[in-house]
Amino acid sequence: MIFKEKLFILLQEHLTRHPVMEWIDVYKLLYQGACGGEHLLDDVRRSETSFYEEWHCTPPNPHEPLMERVSIDGSRVRLNFGRCRFEGIEPQIVWEAFLHSRRSLHAEQQLVELLHGFVELCREGRLPFAPELVENRINELLAAGLPPCRHSDTYREAERPAYRVAEKAVFEEMLTRRKSK
Repeated sequence: MIFKEKLFILLQEHLTRHPVMEWIDVYKLLYQGACGGEHLLDDVRRSETSFYEEWHCTPPNPHEPLMERVSIDGSRVRLNFGRCRFEGIEPQIVWEAFLHSRRSLHAEQQLVELLHGFVELCREGRLPFAPELVENRINELLAAGLPPCRHSDTYREAERPAYRVAEKAVFEEMLTRRKSK
């Protein structure tokens, strides 16, 4: 399957699960797929405090998926706190998986390719976003050096996202190690 089709499938998965997504939420998804959440670790102590505060404020939720893939190949995922809590997964496992999941070597190049694919899919009318708007906003983000961003207000209000991005294999390994103890 070609790159753009894999990207389309990933975006359709998220748009189906999160129909309130705006273009900036797609950017955030693609950013996370390419770059992970390492930008949150500029201040590890503050990030850890924020993690545990968010974890403890998130109620268990059996209705959300444990993991949502954010990369085309599925190697990087969002670990949803509500489902983790419902499953009885200790917060330390999620924190460590997040902490040990690092940015890939060619993250920026990969993100640029994903963003170009996103614009093309919009131009083709395959995604519910105005192509000119998306292209203009993506060009602004490229000019700004592809900074991390927050979800849109609409997404945050409707979805109440609480997760961390991690490498799926790292999380599964840590989970397996914990269960074997």
